[in-house]
Amino acid sequence: MTIEDDIFFLERVTTFAQLGFSALQIIAIGAEAKQLESGEVLFEAGDTAASGYIIRDGALKLALPNADPSDPGITVGAGVLLGELAW
Repeated sequence: MTIEDDIFFLERVTTFAQLGFSALQIIAIGAEAKQLESGEVLFEAGDTAASGYIIRDGALKLALPNADPSDPGITVGAGVLLGELAW
């Protein structure tokens, strides 16, 4: 992916859409890609916030700690901004 691809993607994310090209360019330059394998945990409730995450492709299941394994939780997909609360 190029910086231009990242900017184009960020322009389609509601939270970032109004920022303008220059701000999106700065965000895209500072962004890091992280790929998760199926079943891998991105973060857990109570973790120290290191950053926010935007789902580019695929989906993530959000579940409460110690949730019943049969609980479907909530699934979020592309364009969703999420992260743990900062302390």
